[in-house]
Amino acid sequence: MNRVDTEKILPLGDISIRQFYRKYVELMQPLLKLRDREIDVFAEMLYYNYLKRDTKDVVDRMTLVFNIATRRSIQQHLKVSNIVIQQALGSLRKNRGSEDHPFYLIKGIKINEAFIVYPEKEFKMSFKFKITEDEHQ
Repeated sequence: MNRVDTEKILPLGDISIRQFYRKYVELMQPLLKLRDREIDVFAEMLYYNYLKRDTKDVVDRMTLVFNIATRRSIQQHLKVSNIVIQQALGSLRKNRGSEDHPFYLIKGIKINEAFIVYPEKEFKMSFKFKITEDEHQ
């Protein structure tokens, strides 16, 4: 019997922190089902959370991430209006799961901790699948 690899690593190259967050959200896109503008805004919110990472109190950090000055910086970077940012944030606050298993990317002015990452010089992201036998082989 041949050994089968149960892990694969796909190097994605050198990127800036801002680019990292965009790629990070894009890689999760099949699970999150976001529109392009929502990807842009969510990636930017994660990026600004990273920039404010030295603020250890979560409430204080999220207040900084969601404040009007940060949203204006995101607007300028993405070259969009405040209305576009507000619409994207509204959409990001909607339930992404099912009624039985809801999950949110943003709730109020808090990013879901499950999606917050702080890359240093390198970041590895894993997906774990539990494989079951198909009933119709």
